[in-house]
Amino acid sequence: MKTSIHAALPLVLGSLVWPVTAGAAPISLHIANVAEPERQIRTVAYSRMVLTTQQWLNQRGYDAGPEDGLMGAKTRSAIIAYQRDNGLAVTGRSSVELNDHIQGNKDARGPGRSPEDPEIERLQKRLERLGYNVEVNGRLDSQTQAAIRAYQRDHDLFVTGTPGEYLQAHVQNTLRERRAERRAERRDEDRNDRAVTRQTIADIEEGLQARGYRVDRIDGEMDEQTTAAIRAYQRDSGREVTGEASVELANALQVGLEDSYEATTEDIRIVQQRLNRLGYDAGPADGVMGPSTRKAIRDYQAASNLNVTGTVNRRLLASLDAEAETTTTAGARTPRSGYAIRMSDDFSDGNFQSNPRWQVVADQFAVQDGVLTSRVDVRAPESGEELGKSVLQGVLGQVLGVRVGQGSGAAIAQSTDFGDSFQIEAKVSGSPLGAARFGIGPYRGTNVSHGYRLIYDTERPRPLALVAITDNGTRTVASAQSQVNLADGNWHDIVWTRDSAGMMTVSVNGTTQIQVRDQSFSGANDGFSVVNLGGSWKVDSVTVASAAR
Repeated sequence: MKTSIHAALPLVLGSLVWPVTAGAAPISLHIANVAEPERQIRTVAYSRMVLTTQQWLNQRGYDAGPEDGLMGAKTRSAIIAYQRDNGLAVTGRSSVELNDHIQGNKDARGPGRSPEDPEIERLQKRLERLGYNVEVNGRLDSQTQAAIRAYQRDHDLFVTGTPGEYLQAHVQNTLRERRAERRAERRDEDRNDRAVTRQTIADIEEGLQARGYRVDRIDGEMDEQTTAAIRAYQRDSGREVTGEASVELANALQVGLEDSYEATTEDIRIVQQRLNRLGYDAGPADGVMGPSTRKAIRDYQAASNLNVTGTVNRRLLASLDAEAETTTTAGARTPRSGYAIRMSDDFSDGNFQSNPRWQVVADQFAVQDGVLTSRVDVRAPESGEELGKSVLQGVLGQVLGVRVGQGSGAAIAQSTDFGDSFQIEAKVSGSPLGAARFGIGPYRGTNVSHGYRLIYDTERPRPLALVAITDNGTRTVASAQSQVNLADGNWHDIVWTRDSAGMMTVSVNGTTQIQVRDQSFSGANDGFSVVNLGGSWKVDSVTVASAAR
């Protein structure tokens, strides 16, 4: 008795599945069956093309049955339904042309969801961050399938080229491991340089003062009084008397002080934001000490050689402050001396409607994977010189009852009062869609079209510029010294400062691009906004600080 099974199909015997290489010669399998001699021959035909058809039809909402590559009644019915719905010749057969139609026509009609799948988009973003060549479009296209297969080969997984819950979890874990490795490498590189900092000395002074040793001022300076107090403590506690500061000494002197610290809701929220930014899952930045926050604190304390308490204390806050100062890729830094944070958001809580609350002025914004995103497709942009006027008088003019102009695009604003001496930090990434036009900055009073703006416009000879917008119009204050490209798909750290004398400095990725003195405005600013007039733009974090009051 002889059963013929065609090439390129999974060979199924009971519960045994054996992969057969595509393109191999037909396989003949001889099975002796004495119980039912009349059922001697069965032919099972597997087709990779049918499998692809089933996958796409199921994704579009047509019930094509199990995705097994076998043409059954459900698959044939689903094909017929799709062909009828979309005006195709009704054949009930799978074909290359049919698969191309289902996959490539985003406007194809059907009862189910469109090809843009948020789960596919999430997977594409993660694969892109891991260095795989994939376009983030929410579709399971050939490029995405090739990237999935490459990832599966690189990680010794079964190579299928198809997504699933297991693959999503595996890719997410790989990303977390990469981040942890980078943090560990960074800490190892900087440990010697940062072993004894001003904060370390301040912790020692605080501990000595609490134990009754003479330290008149906690200032992080190794003066004669601090050295003498260290010597006295070392003598009294049976330690080697060196009079020198060390991390180990600071940790010993902080024991007991940590438990007495009463963390405020704001302390907890800041800790949550910074831990999330560093890759520890502390949950929403809501100022509530939940299980996720405690676990993230413990994990960070263990990795940072701190006493593992799972609570917010002085040592934890100081360590996270140091991380914020030295990490250039982790979002907002600690503001310079004499400045206080007025608003900070890294969108790690998954929304822009609380902590702090943003107001969408035009079009749509979303938070995806802890990043604020917007997309505006502009094929025929206005001239670069009209950017400030068009954007701010048009799109942002809708806020607070201001008359709407002719501008169009996406805009979001946050009501935050801060002085004319400020420090703004943002981490942004853009990709052009015909044109790339983007702006951030403060606004004044109830007319959000007035104020300084930092704009990026590919239609300008020098895309990055500072502009000032008043009732009299828009004026370019200064342009960047070099051809900065913020729309190359990479992350860019922007730091924009203005002092009380009107001196403004803008740096991108640590390099100063604009430095100019201007006094077009004086007095307090009333808010901060982000504007997109062209391209796909992401904001990972933003912090606004001003001179302490």
